[in-house]
Amino acid sequence: MNSISTIKFIFLFQAIASTAMFTRIPDIQRALGLEETELGLALMGQPAGALSMYFVSSYIVERFGTKTITLWGQPTLVISTILVAIAPNIWSATLCLFLFGSSFALTNITMNVEADRVEATTGKRVMNTCHGLWSMGFLVASLGGVVARGLDIPVWVHFLLTVPIILLAMRMVVWPMQVAKERAHGNKNLKKPLMAVPTITTMALVGFGISAVLLESGVRSWSVIFMRDSFDTVPWLETLTLPAFFFTMAMGRIFSDKWIEAYGPQKIAVVTILTAISGLCMVIWSPNLVVALIGFGVLGLGICVIYPLTISAAAQIGDRPSSQNVTSVTMVTSFAMLFAPAMMGMIAGEYGIRISFAIFLPLLFLSLMSTKLLNRQPN
Repeated sequence: MNSISTIKFIFLFQAIASTAMFTRIPDIQRALGLEETELGLALMGQPAGALSMYFVSSYIVERFGTKTITLWGQPTLVISTILVAIAPNIWSATLCLFLFGSSFALTNITMNVEADRVEATTGKRVMNTCHGLWSMGFLVASLGGVVARGLDIPVWVHFLLTVPIILLAMRMVVWPMQVAKERAHGNKNLKKPLMAVPTITTMALVGFGISAVLLESGVRSWSVIFMRDSFDTVPWLETLTLPAFFFTMAMGRIFSDKWIEAYGPQKIAVVTILTAISGLCMVIWSPNLVVALIGFGVLGLGICVIYPLTISAAAQIGDRPSSQNVTSVTMVTSFAMLFAPAMMGMIAGEYGIRISFAIFLPLLFLSLMSTKLLNRQPN
């Protein structure tokens, strides 16, 4: 298996390892007896774990390599979901979500760095396709969540079924992989710091990509609850928001590399962000379940390229190793994610779930105004 196929499969299986939990959040909430505000606080464990890992992930990637981290990180990720399912109270659930977030963050940084190195080595654009396959994995796993909820399968059993899939993937795909060479950069004498400090350029890229990161997180955590609170329907229909969102996101990402090569990243970003704004408006003002599902689908298509373009732009800055710039961008966005679940929960509890989604509109306009950053030439 060549390096391009290998990195695509790594993205796919990382999504499968992490997705099941998001489809069962309402069941976990019910089992723990949590209100929306309490759930939002518990969900903070995930971005808190991710943020703590992002501080040191660049050093870990440079120290241990992408292959070793993937081999150990993805099994840890799927095991952490089982621990969340069997947690007896909010505090233990939050701690398990912290482990989930930290293992997700490390494997996320690792596969993005490896994807950039594959691009640099092969000369082929694969980042959006890799993220498209991640979304496809999320779609497949979320459909599995629909089936599991429809059949009333216990949460821990549902999560346990993912373990053999991930272990087999590690043995068949990751174990024999040949890692790509590190991308060249302009500061060969730079020492490897323990923490990747954000620069002005990476902070500017955060302004472009933050809307997609927070929206995707919000949809994962709150879209099922949005359907439950907004419409009178059965549980399996509530869960269809995730397949609707991630199917369009996956399709957009899989085909977007060709669009970007043909028209350039800025033009594609402008069109997709305007699409995202229209989809979010459909969700916010949806009069029925069908319009809401269509809105989530349009929203998924609209934000499909924002985060991959952000990561690619960060990796290509060229002032230091790509892992440091990728880490600094994801670290800052994860810091924002630390407060997003609780913020959405508090807003939903005080003003309603629709208003909690409306707060993302200004961030999409910020992304729209920041698209010129994508025309910056790498050093």
